[in-house]
Amino acid sequence: MQLLSQYAYAKRVGISRAYINELVRDGVIPLHNGKINPEEADRILNAKKNSRKAYQEAKTLLMNIRAQILQLELNRKKSQLVDIDEVTEHMLKVADKVKERLLKIPDKVANKLAVESEPLKCMQIIDKEIRTALEELSSDKKASS
Repeated sequence: MQLLSQYAYAKRVGISRAYINELVRDGVIPLHNGKINPEEADRILNAKKNSRKAYQEAKTLLMNIRAQILQLELNRKKSQLVDIDEVTEHMLKVADKVKERLLKIPDKVANKLAVESEPLKCMQIIDKEIRTALEELSSDKKASS
C-alpha cells in the first residue's frame, strides 16, 4: 500500500484536486502522515458514489410517484368536465318540464278558486299546488338520475 499525495490521488481517480482537497478538509478522506491511502479513499469514494446513486434513484422514484398522482388528478378532473352543449340541452329539457307542469296549475286550481272568496284561502290553494308541482318535478329528477 503506497500512500499518495492529494494531487496524485486526484489524478489517479480522474477527479479534480479541489474536490479531493475538500473531502480531506471535511474529514471524509483521512490523511496518514499527510498522504492518502488509495485503497481506503477508493472505498470511501465508492460508498459516496453508491449513496449518491441511491439518492438519485429515490429522487427519481419520488418524481415518478408525483407524476402519477398528478396524472390521476388530471384524469379525475377530466371526467368531471362535461360538454356545454349537453348541459344546455339537459337544462332546456328541465326548463320545458317545469314550464309544462307550472302551466297545468291554473287548470287544476280554477274550480277551487272559483268557489273561494277569501284571498288567504286562494293563496293557500295556489301555494299548495305550486309546492306539489315542484315536489313532483324534484322526485322526477331523482328518479331519472
